[in-house]
Amino acid sequence: MSDTPKLAPFAEISESFGDLFDQGIYYVDKTDFITYLIEQRRNICVFTRPRRFGKTLMLRTLKAFFEYQLDADGKPVDNRRYFEGLKVMRAGEHVLKHFGQYPVISISFKDVWGSTYQSVVEQLNEAVRLAVKSHKSLFQTSSKLSHVDCEILQNYQDGVSTEANLRQFLGKYTGWLNDVTNRKVVILLDEYDVPLQRAAIHDIHNPGDKLYDQTVELIGQFISAGFKSNSNLAFGIIAGCMRVA
Repeated sequence: MSDTPKLAPFAEISESFGDLFDQGIYYVDKTDFITYLIEQRRNICVFTRPRRFGKTLMLRTLKAFFEYQLDADGKPVDNRRYFEGLKVMRAGEHVLKHFGQYPVISISFKDVWGSTYQSVVEQLNEAVRLAVKSHKSLFQTSSKLSHVDCEILQNYQDGVSTEANLRQFLGKYTGWLNDVTNRKVVILLDEYDVPLQRAAIHDIHNPGDKLYDQTVELIGQFISAGFKSNSNLAFGIIAGCMRVA
């Protein structure tokens, strides 16, 4: 029998931070970023790095650390086992007091693009649908939303929102999450620059089209509704490859 230790596998990024540990996959400890983020006392952070630089994995790590969610029995999910032995667990109570305390909206713009403005709107609807599906248990027993708000929420969940409600999604949804949980919210926005980059390339190849201008207005209002003067926001992190003014 060989005494050679079994090596952990390298693998493509998992859908969740916890999967890395459940599947025994290599993980390079970068949880010091959580400590840095909290100690900076800035509730909004934008970081830009090249592709394949670990941005998405970091956002999934933040989600696992910050997230307050309920299991099938209505009890809070405890993710501490995934962080045992990692640097953030030695950061002190001023950091650990944030563990599992916030509903998290995790949304990616990776696929929010198309050759027409309508297709961009449709893909944004789909990104919103994917972002809200994990929160259904938080709303099931709540009666704090009005009838109109419940209809808008259902449209978010079905991916059929009007453009006007899409633009206000982050503002409305953080408010509702705060209402039903009495907790501020963390927003994690990944690949924020993809719709803008794709629209700019489209217009270069299609002179006279205004897809970029339309997309900038849509995405700008979408982000602004959640990140600008939002009293329901605990932390907001935006990640992408390019710096866009």
